[in-house]
Amino acid sequence: MSLSLAQRLVRRAYRAELHRLPAASEAAPQVVRARTLLRNDRDDAFVVRRLSRALDRSPEGQAIDQAHGAAKALLGHAPGAALLQQARELAAQGKTVAEIRAALDATLEAGPEYRKLHARETVESAYAQALQRAPSLDEKLAGTRWARELIDQGKTPDEVSGAFAWVLGSSAEARKLHAPDNVKAVYAWTMGREPSAEELERDSGLVRELIDEGKSNDEVNGALADLLKLSPEWQAKHPQMNHDRDAVYLRQPNGWTCGPTSLAMAMAAAGKRPLSDDTLWEMAQPDKLNTIANQSTDKMPWEIADIVRGMGVNAEAHVLAQPPEIRAALERGHGVVVNGKHPDTSGHFIYLAGLDEQGQIIVCDPWKPEITRWSDEQLGAFTYGRGNSVEIWP
Repeated sequence: MSLSLAQRLVRRAYRAELHRLPAASEAAPQVVRARTLLRNDRDDAFVVRRLSRALDRSPEGQAIDQAHGAAKALLGHAPGAALLQQARELAAQGKTVAEIRAALDATLEAGPEYRKLHARETVESAYAQALQRAPSLDEKLAGTRWARELIDQGKTPDEVSGAFAWVLGSSAEARKLHAPDNVKAVYAWTMGREPSAEELERDSGLVRELIDEGKSNDEVNGALADLLKLSPEWQAKHPQMNHDRDAVYLRQPNGWTCGPTSLAMAMAAAGKRPLSDDTLWEMAQPDKLNTIANQSTDKMPWEIADIVRGMGVNAEAHVLAQPPEIRAALERGHGVVVNGKHPDTSGHFIYLAGLDEQGQIIVCDPWKPEITRWSDEQLGAFTYGRGNSVEIWP
């Protein structure tokens, strides 16, 4: 059935103002009005203008106007169907014109088209935050292109910002810029304090040099921490076992003092006793290993550990310890008193002072001074069937 002129003019007004066709219930009163205007000799354009004016003043018409305003301001073109539908829904919910505009603006600003239009601003912000400078023209062009690619992949604004922060933050430029932060962090967990202004300047320079050499963050922090651990301040707070065999070796004076001699070496290495015969005989007393009365050491590892702790040194007993367990203790920087057996002995105590640069075990055998290094296999031969030990550290 063909439409009357009045019906066509109503449809034209709805399309122009509300971007849709009217429902039957909406169209009926408007058709009546259009016919009245036509009977009064009004032309088609006049009728459409009068109908459009009324629609424009309606809540829906005002919402549609806001959609046009938002799209034009933020995107530079007419709104799409989705934005128009959102405007209609907001009007139906009774939202004010200001509330509708704010909601439509938020929708567009979160959308990919607007974000791609403003990708350059995202790049500039990322450079300002990560590098505290503006990007060069080439950086801006490359960054804008990448930002748009990420948006096309469906990345959220936070994901795009995070990607730029990670890439720029990982660059040598950013790491050098934040060198003082590295220094402060390493001082905090190594020295337990803030660096002085002089230390901050000096060590920030070192951090930048290491970054220029291609060192990773972990390598940079590790190098600085190692350097700080060489300082008298750190060593005073964190006493270490002395691993120098020449400085801690002591020879037993007879055939039954290997236990006291080994323990004396451990106490000297821990800095708790001088390396001397007096320390050796102290370790042999009844309140220590009680070796003089028995002419042997019959204390169990946990008893020896208790004795060591009583002298203000940390100790942990290990029963039937094997080479991997003993090596792990030495790798922790600790010393180990071990009970084992040479082919020509029924039982024997030695002191292991640490590991040398080649990873060999530094041996302090109080009966056999010629033995200075062992492999794990040689240690295993000594501990075979025994291996009771006491791990000792300051």
